[in-house]
Amino acid sequence: MTIIGIAGGTGSGKTTVVKRIAKALPPHCAAVVPLDSYYNDTTELTPEERAAINFDHPDAFDWKLLTEHIKRLKNGEAIEQPTYSYIESNRQKETIHVEPKPVIIIEGIMALHYKKLRDMMDLKIFVDTDDDVRLIRNIRRDVVERGRTVDMVLDRYEKVLKPMHEQFIEPTKKFADLIIPWGGDNKTGIHILKTYIEGIVTGVSGLSSTAGRFSLVTSGVESTSSLISSMMGDSSAAAVSCACWNLRLSAWNFRLLIISVTPYSREHQPSTSMAILAGAIGLMMT
Repeated sequence: MTIIGIAGGTGSGKTTVVKRIAKALPPHCAAVVPLDSYYNDTTELTPEERAAINFDHPDAFDWKLLTEHIKRLKNGEAIEQPTYSYIESNRQKETIHVEPKPVIIIEGIMALHYKKLRDMMDLKIFVDTDDDVRLIRNIRRDVVERGRTVDMVLDRYEKVLKPMHEQFIEPTKKFADLIIPWGGDNKTGIHILKTYIEGIVTGVSGLSSTAGRFSLVTSGVESTSSLISSMMGDSSAAAVSCACWNLRLSAWNFRLLIISVTPYSREHQPSTSMAILAGAIGLMMT
């Protein structure tokens, strides 16, 4: 079983990334466990107390229950995943039956926050999107799906979302093995990610060797030599950051694949980052 954590700010495009990964895998191969389903049970609170809950603070989540459920899935046991109503600010009586699958995806704004949960993940991903884009998406979603007015969304963004993102969500980027800028719009980054995960599920090492035209995002790498220098550095503190940088080489009939290896955290599994990196470079050689 492969456990994948996908984090990122609200409205960053996490759900789109998750859907595209799940769609690329064989049928019934992946189970998605949303962090949103694991907000604390607030049955004993008054409506006023529930309305005052800061849902973008780590204390709002039932980390103990989520961790226990992931352990059960890892041990081959089914779980009853809770459901949550944003309108009522409380758990619902209904649950969702989740069977263990070859791939378990934990998706949510703070999926990489809780260390005990991170330690169970085989691959950690952070979806990175500009603040203004996320705000627009939040307005559209919260007004339609969560019964809020535009003024309510803007007030919450200014007082809660933005400061909580800066304090608790953005810092978890350092724990990611792979960073995908622009969320669901980064088709190439998602393609690389899907191919890597497919390789894990099917037992094929590295990325597909199929030739084609690809561009992968890079940040802070300005030449092949600097990429090699980065690779020769402290790989144990490496995270792969995806972006779009087109390098035209006259000798090749497709775009050069570049992956930026950026030092972030000592928690990284260098084999994961390097496997993605090696596979991407392998595509250049086909």
